[in-house]
Amino acid sequence: MKGRTKAPRLDKKFSIKKITNETKPSEEIAWEEHGEPRKTILPKIKPTTNKPKLAAIILVFVFILGITTAILSDPILDSSTKALSDIGLKGTIKLSVIDKSNNESLENVNVTIGSLSKKTDTNGSCIFEKVPLGITNMKITLKGYTTQIHEIFVMPLITLDQNISMEPGTGEEKFQFYLIGCSVIIGIFSLFALLGGIIIWKKQNFDIAIACSVLGIFSFGFFFVGPILSIIALLIILRSVEEFEHGKKGKTF
Repeated sequence: MKGRTKAPRLDKKFSIKKITNETKPSEEIAWEEHGEPRKTILPKIKPTTNKPKLAAIILVFVFILGITTAILSDPILDSSTKALSDIGLKGTIKLSVIDKSNNESLENVNVTIGSLSKKTDTNGSCIFEKVPLGITNMKITLKGYTTQIHEIFVMPLITLDQNISMEPGTGEEKFQFYLIGCSVIIGIFSLFALLGGIIIWKKQNFDIAIACSVLGIFSFGFFFVGPILSIIALLIILRSVEEFEHGKKGKTF
């Protein structure tokens, strides 16, 4: 509406001007409800920075790393674990062995992981420290029981818990480690990172953006590169909360 009018019951005139693209304010305005019990609606200029876009780009990159890792899991895991091993990182394995028939702990079970070898204690437990990273075989033997060979994946900074149940008998039983399961999990968490990137770019919902950033930490793209980038994106989002549509101060209209 455009033109002049007269306010009823007032001897004053005022103009109503149509806002065009040329006359719109450069700042983005949000209206917020404040105060109890009498509420007041006040305007507030939304801060605008490039922080959300930077976080969005980082999360999209996390998605690309995660999907690439999921598709090329074998060579990437091999190269990543080798690089981490070269800088001195090792893994830890905690083992617990019981008799499957009666759930009693088995003592003096021979456990061999690569060049490392130990026996379980009276509680059927043993711990291996400074284990080389990557996929390796763990051999478990005890006279009168079926020998077990487990293919395991040793990761740095994380203790791998293994609960083994042995059956009386002879022969050998092999348990393979399937990378396909890891690839699917990595792919799912990578999709959350992509969703978070889209939401953050649009500055739509702060809570969902935070949740997607946290889930992106578990994408494990290029081993620990993806999680580190997701944490950086999360910190950037936390510092730009007021730029999102649903802020934490009052009710936004």
